[in-house]
Amino acid sequence: MTTMQTNRFWTKLAELLLLAVFGTVPILMSSLMDRGFEIAKHSFAEPAAFLALASVLLASGWSWIARTTLATQIAAACLTTFLGLAVVSTLLAESQALAVFGGYYRREGLLAWASYAAFFFAVLGWASTRSASRLTGLLDLMLLASVIPAGYAIQQRLGLDFFFVVNLDPTRPNGTLGSPLFLGAYLAILMPLTAIRGWHERRSPGLWFWLAVGGLQLAALLLTQ
Repeated sequence: MTTMQTNRFWTKLAELLLLAVFGTVPILMSSLMDRGFEIAKHSFAEPAAFLALASVLLASGWSWIARTTLATQIAAACLTTFLGLAVVSTLLAESQALAVFGGYYRREGLLAWASYAAFFFAVLGWASTRSASRLTGLLDLMLLASVIPAGYAIQQRLGLDFFFVVNLDPTRPNGTLGSPLFLGAYLAILMPLTAIRGWHERRSPGLWFWLAVGGLQLAALLLTQ
């Protein structure tokens, strides 16, 4: 296998892992344990994020970061600094195991933050070698995945929940994200992107599709209060 073929293989693997995270994590949920939503999502996303970053580095190393914009480099530097401070905080923690893995039945320790950073850099590295159409496809998948949490939140509000969730507030649905706050933040971030996709399709029938997706997101966002 030539160097070019090897790089293409690792780039494709990174793409598949990123697609899996974008498409699967918003949908994953578990009612079998307290805080099962976060645990299920981290259990899938953490290894996929680290593997995606490793694939990007095997394909092109860190050379791509020099080709990014100044704003992107500043964001990357800030995230790296934050992660470095998190490492120092973990080393000085009274309970290092708790600091690494997280507590309160959540995986929100250093391992989680490291996986967020890995995913961030994996997306940047992959995007630096992709065409605009491939990036649009990734964005579309991310937006389409939001239909499940949003639709399920509306279903919960209508009293048609098929999952038993402990201490669920029937007036504030949480969809598949485990908390109305998380669901609201998730949808609020995606709605401007949905609006941009609709604008791109304003002269085609695709506009009506993205209007429907955006309407579903807005309805679920309002239900989270």
